[in-house]
Amino acid sequence: MRRSLGLMCAAMALPLAACSAGGSTDGGDDLTQAEARAQVEDVVRDVLAAAAPDVEDGLSDTTEVPCGGLGGNEWNKVKYSLESIDGIAVSDHEASLEAAQALIDERGWELTPRDEALSFSTGTVSGTVFVRASGVLVSVESECIDNDES
Repeated sequence: MRRSLGLMCAAMALPLAACSAGGSTDGGDDLTQAEARAQVEDVVRDVLAAAAPDVEDGLSDTTEVPCGGLGGNEWNKVKYSLESIDGIAVSDHEASLEAAQALIDERGWELTPRDEALSFSTGTVSGTVFVRASGVLVSVESECIDNDES
């Protein structure tokens, strides 16, 4: 009886530990919502300026996305997502990708090169730069953070 009770408690504790860990890593919970939103916008703006320097305004609106709870759809935690406008034309795709990589390297961000794309992480923000025939797209997302409004 004791053995099965211990196993039952351990089995119940694992899902709770997974819930409490949430989707946050690298100190995402230390950011305020305003700081997370600002970081996402700054990173997209900077990477886009490197990859497509002739573009003056290629940003869409920042989106607040729920990421709390078991299914990741509760508003007790949120993350911010922002993409540039898709298909921003550049004359030299290779130079565009190299310029984005140079910025990422210069900032000391973690980099994962892929075909026609670069995935990167700043520690609290992660994103991808796509350079394709249709143009440049920068997509960035913050870590999950506590929702001050819930």
